Amino acid sequence: MAQKILQSDKWKLILSIIWFLVTFSMVTWWWIFSLQLLETLSQDGLGFEKYSNLRRMILWEGPFLLAFIFGGGSSLLFLTNQERLRNFSLRLFFSNFSHDLKTSLNRLRLRAEVLAQNDRNSAIQKLMEEVTRLDLQLENSLWVARGEEQKLAKESF
Repeated sequence: MAQKILQSDKWKLILSIIWFLVTFSMVTWWWIFSLQLLETLSQDGLGFEKYSNLRRMILWEGPFLLAFIFGGGSSLLFLTNQERLRNFSLRLFFSNFSHDLKTSLNRLRLRAEVLAQNDRNSAIQKLMEEVTRLDLQLENSLWVARGEEQKLAKESF
């Protein structure tokens, strides 16, 4: 169960890693290409002074952009992983909670059925109806709480 839950959110983490690597490599390529282009232009005899401001700008803005992309990508990976772990904990809680609640409800139903077999009291019949209604409400609530895991049962007619 736990492995299935972790697998379902793994694609978000994989896409975040791919985005981070592609973006960071593209910005790095742009920075290196710009510096090499400026170096080539300045060596062509067109004058280094003409490109010195542009070179200084690229030398300072390139690392800033790289640091910005690295920080944003790292934050994206961290937050995606945190969401994945939070979803896992929440699903595990609902799984345990529903199991415990259903077990207690089934015990109550069995005791009410035993009492109903021994005594045909209207209060016991009312108790059986209330337990059935409570069980139905519990199933509906847990179905809604599952969120992404909701699947409708298909029946052929």
